[in-house]
Amino acid sequence: MSNAELLEDLDDDFGTGSESEVEVRNDGDAFSTLQHFATEYRPPRLLEGSEGSFCNISWLFDRRDIILQLIKDRPDSSSALLLSKMQPLVQDEIDFLHTYLKGLYEETFPELQSIVTSGEQYARVVQLLQQSKGSPDISDFQNVVDREQILILSMALQTDYKYNKSPSGDLMHMLTITIEIILALCDLKQEMKAFVTSLISQVAPNLSELVGPETAAALIAAAGGIRELSIIPSCNIPSMGKSKFASHVQAVDQSGVRQKGFVYYCPLVLEQPILVRNQALKMTCAKVSLAARVDLSKSSPNANLGLEFRKDILHKLQNIQEPPNISNVKALPIPEDKPKKKRAGRRFRKYKEQFQLSHARQLQNRMEFGKQESTVVDVYGEEIGMGMAGSSRASKSVPTKRSAKVRAPMQRRLAAAANETHNFFSENQEHADVLKAPSNGPQINGETRDPKNQPNTNQWYTKFMTHSKDQAS
Repeated sequence: MSNAELLEDLDDDFGTGSESEVEVRNDGDAFSTLQHFATEYRPPRLLEGSEGSFCNISWLFDRRDIILQLIKDRPDSSSALLLSKMQPLVQDEIDFLHTYLKGLYEETFPELQSIVTSGEQYARVVQLLQQSKGSPDISDFQNVVDREQILILSMALQTDYKYNKSPSGDLMHMLTITIEIILALCDLKQEMKAFVTSLISQVAPNLSELVGPETAAALIAAAGGIRELSIIPSCNIPSMGKSKFASHVQAVDQSGVRQKGFVYYCPLVLEQPILVRNQALKMTCAKVSLAARVDLSKSSPNANLGLEFRKDILHKLQNIQEPPNISNVKALPIPEDKPKKKRAGRRFRKYKEQFQLSHARQLQNRMEFGKQESTVVDVYGEEIGMGMAGSSRASKSVPTKRSAKVRAPMQRRLAAAANETHNFFSENQEHADVLKAPSNGPQINGETRDPKNQPNTNQWYTKFMTHSKDQAS
């Protein structure tokens, strides 16, 4: 991409035209000048041409003397609020210049922008690479990037770094000025942050007591003021200040936290064990949202509510980390081998009647003295004694109160079966004649047959039982 095309793209993305330029007002004090500037601020337009027009891409760079004068002459809460609103503007201009610098240096070292994501680090690395003149020493980058980035940077310098394609002429001049402006804005941002941090306890006392003055100042600066921070939902606060993802950086560690912003690095969260930091982050962000609203309404200027929020979070985290209570194991009582005691009564007596022996069964279990017991043979060939059930006393005995209970569905099925049997015999005349036959024997075709002359169908069973008794004897 040529320089002209790059400038046009940046003009379309960040610029609003010449009417967006804010004039520097030297009449009046620095506070009113910066207040008017912050109210009417618009993103600057990148102008190609002389050195003076190129420097106009950063309005805050032109007004850094006024900002430093305000920091020196007026250390109060109103100045801290004003500078906290201007810190996002400084970061926006740093990001704008970072994008332009990557476009200038992309052809020389394309992989550098994926290794170093911060604007200040990128500018310092490019400055060291230009000063080395094609033979960079990896030890020069130790104070700029961390160890992991140094390892990847040393490998990328051997493969993707093309010093012979470095910008030259006007592009080289623009590259140098862009680096100087980025570094100057970064230093200005650090001074503004230190000033706001020193006075943040007056602006947001409860928020400062909860997460510390540094984190409170960073949150207010990222939101653009205490009012803007108070309307942000608590679920969006963890991502405020989150660094850009790099290919060599792990997104999640053992804590399981993905959104590591300003609140994650406050002492209240970092002092907790790594396994409970995710819960500590959620609790703290919920209280940050409440503390910002309390500070906006100024209902607790002594920071008592912020201190109470902090104690509440620490108490909950302590309860989470405590081991579960171990209750005393109580031995079971020795089981007693005796029937359970049940209360008597009419309902219980009726319940027991369902399982009592019938009167016939009770008589069968008894034997009359001096008399032979009558027996019967069941269907399995077993001889069963009848006891006193076959005597005359059994008919005179009073039957038990127990009665068979048949449910309504079973009654309906029995009635249907009886009705079906009756219909079957009433429709078939032959079966009906058998049922109507006299007791002396069945009549077939008007003749009465003697049952003695009829063949006995159970003769095989009688022979089998006789043979079994002979073998047993």
